[in-house]
Amino acid sequence: MDDSTLARVFEFLDTKSLIRCLRVSTRWNAVARAPSLWKKSHLALDTNDTKLYRLSSLGDVISLQYLESVCIRAQIDVWRPRSLTDSGVTSFFGKCHSLVSVELLDLVFITNPSLDSLTLNCATTLTSVTLRRCDEVTDAGLYTIALHCHLISHLILEGCYSVTNRGIMFLSDGCPRLEFLSIAQSRNISDEGVVYLARKCTDLKHLDITCYPTRIGLTDRTLAQLALSCKRLVFLNLSGCVAVSDYGITQIASSCSLIQRFVLRNCSQLSDDIIAPLTQLEHLSEINFSGVTGISSEGCALLLSVNPLVKIIPLEVIMRGRRNAYT
Repeated sequence: MDDSTLARVFEFLDTKSLIRCLRVSTRWNAVARAPSLWKKSHLALDTNDTKLYRLSSLGDVISLQYLESVCIRAQIDVWRPRSLTDSGVTSFFGKCHSLVSVELLDLVFITNPSLDSLTLNCATTLTSVTLRRCDEVTDAGLYTIALHCHLISHLILEGCYSVTNRGIMFLSDGCPRLEFLSIAQSRNISDEGVVYLARKCTDLKHLDITCYPTRIGLTDRTLAQLALSCKRLVFLNLSGCVAVSDYGITQIASSCSLIQRFVLRNCSQLSDDIIAPLTQLEHLSEINFSGVTGISSEGCALLLSVNPLVKIIPLEVIMRGRRNAYT
């Protein structure tokens, strides 16, 4: 098999398999190093510092600089649980210069220097960042993202408990192209931060502001600003925002006509008064009323009579609503 045929075979391999091919022989190594094989590649790592150091030391050989997508999850170890630190992550990102998408999951020991390394090396390419349960990432880390990565459109900050309104304001100023944002389970973000965000990031399409269980969450003030500024919303998750009332939902339904999915789980103040405004949402395909005792089967029946294709959650509300709609 000649080199061109071998390279064609390598095109069908995932990134981990390609890395293994590099170690088979000198010839395979030379063929597998071709930049065309690494572009648009995704690398998923369930790892620790030691493995990241080993991979980083081979960086020039395995063309990490051409990687476009990477997911790093801390390797669960009986003796050193979640043993992944800034040192290993920064060493790895130091070899990457073309990343478009990065996911950092359960990295409870990494802090802002990891984000510094990522943003300095991938400032001109990065468009998507996921930081899920990265407890030690703070507003300073988000400032670094906002300062260098102006192309970011997709950002997930779920369970980043140290992030506050200040960090959200940094992002709002530095990442005006944001379309997808999740700040679910945030402990320290209030109306102040999200209102500022809505004013600056008017292209938002997906927004998850699920409230941390022990907090009241956002209020109608936030919804009024979203209704005013973010008319392109197609997904909105307000789970656990117990201070939200019928007024706020009515504002959203009246102004954000493109909404397809609406999650109102445990928004306990809501009542059937929101049903009539919701019937105006022509694109609505799913709405979640779990834990909302003020929504009756009669209200669901009215919604279904106008939009029979909408999926209403939970199931028992659907069944009661459908029975009432057709009797």
